[in-house]
Amino acid sequence: MFSRPQPLFYIGKFPVSIVGLIILIQIVGMLACTFTQQAVLEFTHFTTSGLLAGQIWRVLTYSLVEGISLPFLIGLYFFYQFGGIVEASLGRRSFTQLCITVTLAAPLALLLLGFVGLGSSSILLGSSILHLAVFIGMCVMHPNLPSFFGIKVKWLGLGFFTFTILSAITNGLISLALAETISIALALMIIQNKGLALIKVIPDNLLSALPSASTKTAQKKKAAYSPKIKPKAKSEVYIDTDIDKILDKISAQGIHSLTEEERAILEKGKK
Repeated sequence: MFSRPQPLFYIGKFPVSIVGLIILIQIVGMLACTFTQQAVLEFTHFTTSGLLAGQIWRVLTYSLVEGISLPFLIGLYFFYQFGGIVEASLGRRSFTQLCITVTLAAPLALLLLGFVGLGSSSILLGSSILHLAVFIGMCVMHPNLPSFFGIKVKWLGLGFFTFTILSAITNGLISLALAETISIALALMIIQNKGLALIKVIPDNLLSALPSASTKTAQKKKAAYSPKIKPKAKSEVYIDTDIDKILDKISAQGIHSLTEEERAILEKGKK
């Protein structure tokens, strides 16, 4: 149904992409945590005091090492099932950028929020932020994709996000809730800026300073026009059945399967 990402390498006949590599590292981290009776967490979890002391590795390692738990296994499952869809759509480079941005944003946000007095939470542990950000990214790309019991993934993503934020707030971790929100928002900005989001969560004016993929494509097409060729009129009328066919194609194959012409028709139909 969906195209799979290009593998980095193979383990036997099993292809390993960026998503697969992250999962392998997280599983190794889980095993290390288990066999050392969580002693390894002393050197890997994020603390603002540790970062200020020069322990820079903690801004990355906190998301790679955690003990075995039901939330971790659920997050790992969703990351495996849906992360490949996001990786294939964004491409290896942009997906890597998304993962690094999300992972770094949370600890840096906690550090900044602590400086301005907007919270006291200074500890991060586990991969839940990265897993949730990638899953919600998939939800805005394919919002009507059916999931468990026929529930559309957009509602599942909204439910997971709401539960995560409310859990942090009810436990008095306001800065953690803000850091999680910032990280997820940055992931959505990357996806929306690539023109892959069917649901626009981030206002367009916040993306205006960023060179979007659709803008680059339009500029290339404009440069390719011959001076003797008259561009098509902007006021084109599209038949509703064309849009219905495009929406059916998105539901079946994903938005990355659309041609440039189909994307133009879909954008015109939204206006």
